[in-house]
Amino acid sequence: MEEFIYDLPAGRAQDALDAAIRGKGAFRRFKDRLYDFDLQEKWYKYRDDCYEQIARDWCERFGIEIEE
Repeated sequence: MEEFIYDLPAGRAQDALDAAIRGKGAFRRFKDRLYDFDLQEKWYKYRDDCYEQIARDWCERFGIEIEE
């Protein structure tokens, strides 16, 4: 989440999301702020791309060929 936040342009959205991820309830607050700034689609694409890269790196590490 933090990397996503710092990839955003500096401003209100970045500040609000940064504050949202501090302390208890961070995931709920982060999600709420995403919707406040209409960034949910951008977040889910970013998250999915990260998951895909993790899977690709793991497959490469263990010599598993990925079929597209």
